[in-house]
Amino acid sequence: MHMRNKDSNYSKVTNYPNSIQQKLGFDKVIEFIQSACSTIEAKNQIESIPFLRNFKHIHSSIRQVIELSMLHESGAYFEFPENLSLVLEEIGRTHKSGAILLEDELFLIQNAMLCFETNFQIVNSNKDLLIETMDLVGGLNSLQVPIQLLNRTLDDEGNIKINASPKLFELHKKISLKEKDLRKLLQSKFDTAKKNGWAGDTEITIRNERLVLPIIAEHKKKIPGFVHDDSQSGKFLYIEPIECFEENNQLKELFLEKKKEIENILRQTTSELSNFADEIGKHVQSNIQLDVLSAKAKFSRKIGASEPQFVEKHDSSELINAYHPLLLLLLNSNNKKTVPLNFYFQKDNYLVLISGPNAGGKSIALKTIGLLQYMYQSGLPIPASPDSKFSIYNSIFIDIGDNQSIENNLSSYSSHLMSMKYFLEHSNGHTLYLIDELGNGTDPAIGSTIAQAILELMLSKKSIGVVTTHFGNLKAWASNTIGVQNARMLYDLKHLEPLFILEPDKPGSSFALEVASKVGIDPSILKRAKQISKWKQQIDLDELLAENEKQKKELESSKARIDEREKVLQHLIQEYENLKESVQSNKQHIINEAKIKANEILNQTNQKIEQTIKEIKENKAEKVKTKTSRQNLNTFKDELQITNKPVIVQNKKFNKPKNISDFKVGSIVKHYTHKSNGEILQIKKGQAQIVFGDIKMWLPLNDLEIALSVEKQKAKTATFNVDQFNKQSNFKPEIDLRGIRGEDAIETIDNWLLDAKHLGMYTLRIIHGRGFGILRKLIQQKLKSTGIRQISNMNRNSWEEMELLWLS
Repeated sequence: MHMRNKDSNYSKVTNYPNSIQQKLGFDKVIEFIQSACSTIEAKNQIESIPFLRNFKHIHSSIRQVIELSMLHESGAYFEFPENLSLVLEEIGRTHKSGAILLEDELFLIQNAMLCFETNFQIVNSNKDLLIETMDLVGGLNSLQVPIQLLNRTLDDEGNIKINASPKLFELHKKISLKEKDLRKLLQSKFDTAKKNGWAGDTEITIRNERLVLPIIAEHKKKIPGFVHDDSQSGKFLYIEPIECFEENNQLKELFLEKKKEIENILRQTTSELSNFADEIGKHVQSNIQLDVLSAKAKFSRKIGASEPQFVEKHDSSELINAYHPLLLLLLNSNNKKTVPLNFYFQKDNYLVLISGPNAGGKSIALKTIGLLQYMYQSGLPIPASPDSKFSIYNSIFIDIGDNQSIENNLSSYSSHLMSMKYFLEHSNGHTLYLIDELGNGTDPAIGSTIAQAILELMLSKKSIGVVTTHFGNLKAWASNTIGVQNARMLYDLKHLEPLFILEPDKPGSSFALEVASKVGIDPSILKRAKQISKWKQQIDLDELLAENEKQKKELESSKARIDEREKVLQHLIQEYENLKESVQSNKQHIINEAKIKANEILNQTNQKIEQTIKEIKENKAEKVKTKTSRQNLNTFKDELQITNKPVIVQNKKFNKPKNISDFKVGSIVKHYTHKSNGEILQIKKGQAQIVFGDIKMWLPLNDLEIALSVEKQKAKTATFNVDQFNKQSNFKPEIDLRGIRGEDAIETIDNWLLDAKHLGMYTLRIIHGRGFGILRKLIQQKLKSTGIRQISNMNRNSWEEMELLWLS
């Protein structure tokens, strides 16, 4: 969390105490990593992980672990022989003049080299990923040549191959033939012995590298020869018949010659292998490092660790969603969740004072801060968000747990003071110190004042500290002292249980009375405790803090409700604005559509009337012709009423010009909603002003097509019902019934539907509240009796709407 320019005097100061790894739980972290190791050498190396004070070294070490984690995620894993030290020892012997490595020793090296070569190939095929790791294990050469050397000498079981040399192969052939001849001779003797009952059920065997017959002891004189051995029971004697002496001697000579040849092969192989001893030694050291990194990577993946960001100053450091790794593993194994820790220093502050209830998580928070810092400076990724920020210290001092010493006759408080003495003598601006329950173990009145004096001196040294306490005077001192900040562990007053959440910037109550009440202490005792004067001041302070906490929770709850209502309100306002904008944008278009449609109807009506008058005149008011003309006029009137019924308008596909630039002033065009043609008067920004008869309007060019007929529709003088037109212009095809009572709503719908039918509106929309659905049912019942059907029902979260269509 904090690093300044390195100072030789500071670098001599070690972490305190010597048992710091055990106090923080880092020894358990080491054990977890060791359990993931494959080799003894890697386990031994992990035992002495160094505490680093240089960012470059820390970053490189962490990156190597992360690179191995990523390699494991890709499915690639290394293989390691069990005893690399023995491999080194055997390889070292090859340098001695005339040295001979036996078959099992060469077999050990052979298997080790196969693992080394596999790992070598994995590393080299992942160079782009293992950037930092290559600095640690790079610079090696393939071991294919020494592997082939041993493959020529040893078989899959580690024995010398029969063709390891031409001479050895020839000796094998001779021995095989000699054994065949000798067995043939012995078999003849053995068959005779079995026939006469001198031999048992066993077969010809070998004793002292010579073929012999198993003969029953009482018949030994029946087979003249040399007795080489007897059975454990003494029943059989293993006799070499005299006739086989010479053949067995020749066979033994061949075996001796074979043995010498094998020695020559082993000596030669050992000598050749010595040329690769140094390279094999490098692979041994490299594989120890790979085993160490693999074990660290496995542990890091198990705890979800990552590399935090590095910052120079401690007051820029921050822990975000951090976990104590050991607690995380324990709770995960029991399918329980761990509460993450969030912690930071305010700018220019050097000390954080943590308060709160017993068993509320103060100590575990302190240990988490210390352990993660120690892991980070040991080159290990930490279980926290990668957005966390860490700086670096030259030394970490801790006073956590009971330091009572029987050997030195020290009480807990005396041991605690000895630690404080060391802190005061050796701390500086490069030191992080962690103290749990400062001042405990003696008279609270005296202990708290000594504690404050110690902290004041540590503050003057600008050492960086995190301290837990129950003392009210220290909380007050922290609130009024520059460079110090309070923090508290939160407590659930409703359920009387700790939340294990660290909240910065505020002092916490010990909740002593609440905790005592939870465990079942008699209420009369608690009441009496409040009355005792010497504790009253502290209890009053705790009660104030507890009340503060309660009010804070209520305020947070109220704020959450207000925020939620604000969101709903903003949503409704946005819906209203969108609806208003939609109405405004469509209003003029609807009016223009109505004007054009009215104009078309009037033009058609005038034409029909003029045609009827003309027919009557031409026929000189003849009754039959006049009657026929009137019938035609009535039929046309009925057709107009039919065509005014609502219909669904579907977009037509146009024969649009390939380019909008094809539209020009004077072009005759058609819009998919208009039957008549219009002429373009002017074009601006993708819009065209078009005249349809006596009506001018702006329409998007994308909604136009070139008219198939270029004949313009001539403007005609038209007369029409002004009231009807105004009603059509002002009519809205959408009605909002939210908040209206059922009977009033039905009456409103009646008038609205009457206007809609009279004006020929073809699609309608009704908006109603969700509620219990009563209004929706009334509306649906009304619609069934009016010749209207519902074609859709849409849910808009806080309200619903239904879209309607007139039945033809």
